[in-house]
Amino acid sequence: MSKHTPGPWDVLTGRKTLYHIETAYNNPEPGKAICSVPHTPQGLANACLISAAPELLEYAKMEGEIEELREEIHRDEKRPHNHNEILEKYQRLDDMVDAAQTLRLSAIRKAEED
Repeated sequence: MSKHTPGPWDVLTGRKTLYHIETAYNNPEPGKAICSVPHTPQGLANACLISAAPELLEYAKMEGEIEELREEIHRDEKRPHNHNEILEKYQRLDDMVDAAQTLRLSAIRKAEED
């Protein structure tokens, strides 16, 4: 299976019959077509959700990494360990959770934009 077109993606709303989803201006390949949906209120909502897909995927991957680090910390706490190493892992976990929260809120705002 081939990889999807990297994000970010944007919705172009200036057309009369279709909303176009394409790569954003700050994408390495700006203006690349992703798909089009009918120019209806539901179509706009769908286009916004589709345009948020790369961010939603990135968030899902981050959550997996966060869970793996939590499990690693949990295992480390059950055996003799270096306290500084555990503290560093907790700090990394806090940073990852903060970044995931920011990404999650941004992706939701983008998905619900209309």
